[in-house]
Amino acid sequence: MIYRCVLKSAMFLVVTGLCAACASSSKYQVVTAKTYAEAANRPIQSRLFLVDAQKLPDATLINHVNKGHWEQFNAKIGQVKDGPTRVMLQCIRLLNEKKYLASYQMLVNIPDDWQDCQALILKTDCLYKLKADSVDVRARYQQAFDCTSNETIKAIAKTRFRFVNYER
Repeated sequence: MIYRCVLKSAMFLVVTGLCAACASSSKYQVVTAKTYAEAANRPIQSRLFLVDAQKLPDATLINHVNKGHWEQFNAKIGQVKDGPTRVMLQCIRLLNEKKYLASYQMLVNIPDDWQDCQALILKTDCLYKLKADSVDVRARYQQAFDCTSNETIKAIAKTRFRFVNYER
């Protein structure tokens, strides 16, 4: 009897620890050309977005997005001089906070080919999470794949397509 209680308590702690570990990092992550390969090879892959590291004040901003440190993110985002990069990071933050409609509204007037077609991926992620049944998300991820010449962004779009294809 005591053994069973101890075993249940231990299992509860393990499961709670795993849930806390999963929640500590964001589902949508920012990578650079240097960090993409490592992030893409993780067993539990996040949804990735590629950012030009030269357009950021330093790498800590990426860490703030990826770890969900929003107070530090708010303090640093104003230092990003490149407007499109700043908007993209803010949209990714909103996605991580599950504010899909707000993220989509920030992107609605932005051309799909913006940020090397990542705007289309961002918009499609929002619509997918909003469960917009009238939108063929697989076709939109394929469109993003066809739109870009950047091989890393092609791989990101292909991963999204596969994820949606196997989830349905």
